[in-house]
Amino acid sequence: MLLCVTANHKTAPFDLLERLSRTPEDLAGSLTASTRGAVVLATCNRFEAYVDVDGLAVDADIECVLAAVAAHSGIPADALRDASAAHTGTRVVEHLFAVASGLESVVSGEGEIAGQVRRALASARTQGTTSPELERLFQRASE
Repeated sequence: MLLCVTANHKTAPFDLLERLSRTPEDLAGSLTASTRGAVVLATCNRFEAYVDVDGLAVDADIECVLAAVAAHSGIPADALRDASAAHTGTRVVEHLFAVASGLESVVSGEGEIAGQVRRALASARTQGTTSPELERLFQRASE
């Protein structure tokens, strides 16, 4: 099952988003310790961790993602929890398509995000953290 933990201009203050945008590249690798795959999209206006989980304990999966992000960013997990939202299942697909098309951007329709989505997938491929489901999702969203 797909899971997305997101913090963006709608849910988090910009200073927190700025700190999240500097999250180290190896975060996706840390997330795959407890998941089947992970793709991390971090920009100046959003942070999103897309993970492929077994779906048996969604709340625990969300907490694992928040703990990994907290460990890599230095931001307390409670602050991350308060400033983020989680999507599961088909809502993940809808959300990524809205993000990739610029509908979830500060300026609606902003085109730079499409390239950022492609680069997030390329980075995950390089790190070997994608799963077949995440690969298909990101490829389709990038088209």
